[in-house]
Amino acid sequence: MAGNDEKSKCFFMGVETFRCLPHVCGQMDQNSLIWNAIIYVWAINGLTLVLFAWDKLCARWRWRRVPEHVLLWLAALGGSPAAFLARWLFRHKTKKQPFSRWLLSILLFQITASVILAGKYL
Repeated sequence: MAGNDEKSKCFFMGVETFRCLPHVCGQMDQNSLIWNAIIYVWAINGLTLVLFAWDKLCARWRWRRVPEHVLLWLAALGGSPAAFLARWLFRHKTKKQPFSRWLLSILLFQITASVILAGKYL
């Protein structure tokens, strides 16, 4: 029972939680890491698509827009496929050259990093 007290105590100590997390949750296996990555990619791409659609709607109705830097950060965090899909679907942000260049450079960086990592681990 003493071990159980120690585990529950870890969750209420703030910063100490991160030190105790492997002890409490056990080691994450490779399968759960892959599933977490898949869920993350789906979530960030879904959010990116929704925000591009919302920005298009706001542009039509002349409401307050989503800042470009937010859309670019979402693309940089993994939502670049959804960003390009949203640009095509909604015909949105296609003529803005600085935005297009930044988005393309983010995509090229992600492709390059993916190829390097795939070569290193395969």
